[in-house]
Amino acid sequence: MPHEASSDPRAALQGRLAAPPGARESGAGDQFHVLWAARKAVALLSHPELRRVVLEGLTPPDEAIADPHELLGVDLSEYFGGESFETASKVALSQLKYSSRNPTTAWTAARLARPARKGGASVVRRLGEQLASFLRNHDRAEVLAKLEIRLVSNQPISKKLEDALAAAKAELATRPRQVSFTDLERRLPNSAQAELLRLFEASGLGTRQFSDFLRLLDLSATRADARSIQETKLLQELGQHVAGNLSAAANALYLRVLREGLPEGAGSPGLDRNEILATLGRSGIR
Repeated sequence: MPHEASSDPRAALQGRLAAPPGARESGAGDQFHVLWAARKAVALLSHPELRRVVLEGLTPPDEAIADPHELLGVDLSEYFGGESFETASKVALSQLKYSSRNPTTAWTAARLARPARKGGASVVRRLGEQLASFLRNHDRAEVLAKLEIRLVSNQPISKKLEDALAAAKAELATRPRQVSFTDLERRLPNSAQAELLRLFEASGLGTRQFSDFLRLLDLSATRADARSIQETKLLQELGQHVAGNLSAAANALYLRVLREGLPEGAGSPGLDRNEILATLGRSGIR
């Protein structure tokens, strides 16, 4: 370890999480990303179906057939039951967004559809590209059965958008075959139509693809806990598996996850149970 471990696990983590001057906003987002991924890594020890956690992309078999530009919104992927889309029972893709300055600002349809910067892609465009990539390489029925597309954020989803998505999902649940968005739109309340039309126009997806996108979109991880609470939960979850020096284990895990997200982590197969056990200095789970 580069630094001597603190006797206080929270102090040890907070030492790792100190943002450099002038980069507080982006640093807060990076720290949230690592903490969220570290908690998913700990889940590898207790959830046998969770096989691999990958930062900034997919496992190598899936990366090999994907357009890398369509994966720019994949901050974290979780593989259940297998280590490729073909062998997995479920693959969850997450885009992470964190704001320390405006934690209560809601995600509206207009905000999700707005480009992040001049010439950049919107959040919904990046999420839509993930679906397009999988539909290009896999059968639609398999994609609908296995794929989840998530936005993870400490900021909440607006009530208006939440209601619109709930109405769309309820209607789509009765219609398993492909449905054009035009057809779906006619069956929804006017307020829902306006909200979802904004997303459709910004998504870059075709009318039938967009309806399938609504089936897979999961915004339940908005309103995620702030970084301080993420730290506490990480330590609590890690403490269920580590007896002894929890601060050293927390530091080791944080650094291991951090390295996965750095440029030199490109091409990594991600983290599995054995990797986490080795990071924690354990040879097996009791």
